[in-house]
This record gives sequence, C-alpha cells and structure tokens, in this order.
Amino acid sequence: EPQLRAVTSGSGARRPQHQLTSRERDVLAGIGRGLGSKQIASNLGVSVFTVENHRRRITKRTGLDSIASLTLLAMREGLIPPLREQGGGDEGTKMEAGPGR
Repeated sequence: EPQLRAVTSGSGARRPQHQLTSRERDVLAGIGRGLGSKQIASNLGVSVFTVENHRRRITKRTGLDSIASLTLLAMREGLIPPLREQGGGDEGTKMEAGPGR
C-alpha cells in the first residue's frame, strides 16, 4: 500500500516527520484492536473529544485515513500482534492473532 510505505522506511522504522507521541500510539493501538473512540477514551481515562483529536493528528501525520491502513500501521509498529492465517478444514480460512497476544 503506497501510503503505508510512505510512513515507514524499508527497515520499518518511522520517518521523523511521522513520529507519533506516546498517547497517539496508545490511540493507534486501540484503533488497531478495533475499538471505537468511546472505548479508547474509557481505557485511557480521557475524553472522547481528546481521542478524536489524536485520531485527526494521526491521520494528518501519517496520511492514512482508513481504519484498515491504520490497523496495518499499528501492526508494523508492534502496537498490536500481527494476524496470521490458520487453515481449517471446510470452515475456510480464519484469522487469529499471532504470538504474543
């Protein structure tokens, strides 16, 4: 994904202009886990307004505006475990959290 590659270098390290604060990283981790703003706010002990501001800053700094792209970024940054495919009979393929959940 071109936008995601623009945020990370080949080694996976973030470029300085896209560095996120620790609180923005906390919010990004929540987004990556599929949490909504209310749940992230509750978990962090801040207001929903504050979480929404962090989301806007994350989007502006990274250039990523979809939940899927932000989730991939959270995985690449090690904020959430990567998903891995699990083969399973006739059920088809299901996704599970990788090691370190």
